[in-house]
Amino acid sequence: MRKKDYGYVYFMSNQYLTTFYVGITSDLKRRIYEHKNKIIKGFTEKYNLVKFLYFEKYNSIIDAIEREKQIKNFKREWKLDLIKNSNPLMCDLYDWLINNDDRLNVENRIIKENNKIYEVPIVRYTNAIAGQARNDGGVDKENLEIYQSCTRIQCPAKVNLSLKVVEKRPDGFHNIESIMQTISLYDFLNINIEPSERMSTELSGNSNEIPYDEKNLVYKAVQMFLDYAKPSPHKISIYIEKNIPVAAGLAGGSTDAAGTLFGLNEIFSNPLSKEELHKLCSKLGSDLNVCLEGGRLMTRGRGEIVEPMNFEEFKISLIKPVNLGISAKEAYTKFSKKKESGFVSQYGINKDFKNDLEWAVIDDYKELQKIKTLYPDSMMSGSGSTYFIIDKEFDEINDYQIFNNLKSINNGVCVVKK
Repeated sequence: MRKKDYGYVYFMSNQYLTTFYVGITSDLKRRIYEHKNKIIKGFTEKYNLVKFLYFEKYNSIIDAIEREKQIKNFKREWKLDLIKNSNPLMCDLYDWLINNDDRLNVENRIIKENNKIYEVPIVRYTNAIAGQARNDGGVDKENLEIYQSCTRIQCPAKVNLSLKVVEKRPDGFHNIESIMQTISLYDFLNINIEPSERMSTELSGNSNEIPYDEKNLVYKAVQMFLDYAKPSPHKISIYIEKNIPVAAGLAGGSTDAAGTLFGLNEIFSNPLSKEELHKLCSKLGSDLNVCLEGGRLMTRGRGEIVEPMNFEEFKISLIKPVNLGISAKEAYTKFSKKKESGFVSQYGINKDFKNDLEWAVIDDYKELQKIKTLYPDSMMSGSGSTYFIIDKEFDEINDYQIFNNLKSINNGVCVVKK
């Protein structure tokens, strides 16, 4: 029988096995090539189908069509069983097609079972057979760990280039007008998901200054995403690699939460639009929208209303007292009280400051006064206690944390390679 008379049923998924696709073709080589080059739209492009699970070969395209109809009627549980019992390495389309022409031979592995022929391409890391054609039905643990590598999300800090407190709101928050800028100081999230019978969330990290339970904004972001996106049950594990100082006015907690929403949305094939992600960010906190969007932004409201501005590249250095953290609640409370009393700082009235919150707290902390005395053109970010200076460096000072020669960046949270 000529090869062109065969019919193929092929199975594809995204990298995280959260989206499953079944297709039919009379020319497998051509169809997979089309998928790889995104000639076929819809599922391939929208859900990032990059894994070639396995394929089945039939004596005619009619038989293949009948098999496809049968599979599409199967419930999701069957698909999950298929995933659990398949080779965890499968085959990346890019690796299979680019510079690996010898692997385009669809006859390279043939197994007969119940009068059906299953064909599986040689995978990159192992000679095991994928999909239902696997002889032992098991999963090699070492290969499983390689495949289920974490998705790494880069979460940038932000600084407030200006911050004016406009008014207190009925809900107790304050409306502000602030120009915010993301910078090249990052936390990283390592997110791993595994199919599971029930949904669960597990946090860990390298910092002893933050909680790893429901009090963490990352945990809250996971729960909010699950409530809105409603994916199938998975175990979600997130390791928080903390580099941004805590309670420093740099949006360290906010950027991690924004990165969580963004990362989970990527992993689960983008069930939420960018607009929907922004809505979730605004529900969780004031700076998440800035960290999601990135770049230079004019922000209003509580900080959740963002308007992109022209990006300017510059160097920026940070300094923070090691043992001093200031909460937003403290800074805004002091601002309200001092404004009502007509308070005058030793550095002037609030109009003399680009950041109203700096005016509110500087006279209460000698650590901040020391920075301002040594570097008069420095400015506090957010509610503090970090100060920044543009196109200059800070000298090393005992009990102060220094980050010199960072730079402004034009992006927010994003996926990065390990």
